[in-house]
Amino acid sequence: MKVLFISHEASRTGAPLALLSMLKAIHDGNNDIIPDVLLMEGGALEPDFNGLAKIVHLKKRKRLWQRFKRKFSLCDEPYSFDYRQLKKESYDCIFANSTVTLSTAAKLKQELGCPLILNVHESSFLLQSSVSDTGNLFQCDKLIADSDAVKKDLVDYYGVDERKISVVWPPTELNATPILTPAKKTNDIIIGMSGSGGWYKGLDLVPLVIKDFTIRYAETSCHFKWVGGIPDEDLAHLKFDIERLGLTDKLTLTGNIDNPKDHYRNFDIFLLLSRGEAFSLACLENILLGVPIVCMKDSTGIVNMIGDNAAVTVSYLSIHEISDALYRLSINPDYRNSVASVAMARLSEKYSKQKSIEAILNEIRTVNLNKQQ
Repeated sequence: MKVLFISHEASRTGAPLALLSMLKAIHDGNNDIIPDVLLMEGGALEPDFNGLAKIVHLKKRKRLWQRFKRKFSLCDEPYSFDYRQLKKESYDCIFANSTVTLSTAAKLKQELGCPLILNVHESSFLLQSSVSDTGNLFQCDKLIADSDAVKKDLVDYYGVDERKISVVWPPTELNATPILTPAKKTNDIIIGMSGSGGWYKGLDLVPLVIKDFTIRYAETSCHFKWVGGIPDEDLAHLKFDIERLGLTDKLTLTGNIDNPKDHYRNFDIFLLLSRGEAFSLACLENILLGVPIVCMKDSTGIVNMIGDNAAVTVSYLSIHEISDALYRLSINPDYRNSVASVAMARLSEKYSKQKSIEAILNEIRTVNLNKQQ
């Protein structure tokens, strides 16, 4: 069967990485599925996508009457998409990876006449901001949610039939087995963070946490590191605050890198500052690498799923509690190992990259079978 996968971009972030992991599995063994990928935006992972599937593009077909309407503020775009080439491909299914792609995917479903699966990686605030037309959710034949929290949002806030929703943890390139990590090059306790920046990822909290921790626990030899590229404006704001507070020597920013796991391996603690994550692949990967997690309560689906004592959780936006948790972990290696071991054990019971991939591929096959009946 032929499947059109839609990704909003090819950045080195959670949703594209999860899709890339699934495409690798298809490429290596699931020969009953022929994948094409529609990238709405490019990014660092575009060569990786190109090596695993045919990349297709929606051509923009400009029309004079649309230019006229846009001139007089009667429409937003000076073009429409040309679907004729995609119709020739005879797709059996559309797989929309992230609600950011939903508007385009819903239009493609109407044009191509094939079933639509939506993989929802967003929860609460991001879900609300990315779904501009809630009616498009009801165009989906199946929805795959990253966590129970995402499923609950879809049912409670949008009225989606829960029978149409399956919960599948997103795949990652790491498996739930203990991994030996190389010795660190510093004696400092490394407190790691990760993400693409922005308010939702808690980037604005970084200077506040470092300031509070440094003042209250000045005797502790700790260093903070943010792994991942940050948009220019957000980066300028962060640097301004860090320099103004005199904390430049306390924070390292890696920028865009090819393999963030090389940095994760040297973390002693992973601090998730996100205000809400459906799942958080960065959190998952740090657990798999034996790194204890500190996060705000109900901030990520993965911590809710692995249960009590598998992470250190603090009250929402409580800077003092975050600093206290970091301090307790930083001075007690046995405590760090205990938290990390509980998380690893719980994850080993519940998570398998291969099981996640097979569950998603089975949903694709089932939707196609239902279409044929």
